[in-house]
Amino acid sequence: MTRTRYYSLTIALLCVPSCHEWHQVARPGVSGSLEGNPEIARVTRTVGCGPTPTPDCVGSRDTVTLYNPRVQGDSLIGFYDRNQRKRVAMHVRGVINVESRKTNVARTAGLALGIGALIALAYLAVILVLLGQASD
Repeated sequence: MTRTRYYSLTIALLCVPSCHEWHQVARPGVSGSLEGNPEIARVTRTVGCGPTPTPDCVGSRDTVTLYNPRVQGDSLIGFYDRNQRKRVAMHVRGVINVESRKTNVARTAGLALGIGALIALAYLAVILVLLGQASD
């Protein structure tokens, strides 16, 4: 792998997480829907709290990332993976918290401007070094 590809890959890996944030959305009710129809949702559910758990439940909690989540009847249905091979369904009464992933425009723009400024400074430094060598 060339040095340029390595740097490009590093920058790309640093950019991706900073552009997205998890935002809480309203919990789905029975026969309801998820707010905004998110493509990805992080769902926190209770395990072992009975048929109508509350957020104060002291049972264990489980957090699952669902792809293409939707409410169908009294169940929240989605997939464990992006390729939609492993389906999962859970009762909406067991859901404590739902978060959807959204793009943060301000952080994305700030990151793009910051990377652009770093690249411009690097080019400026190279030009100054070359001009200094040429005048000798």
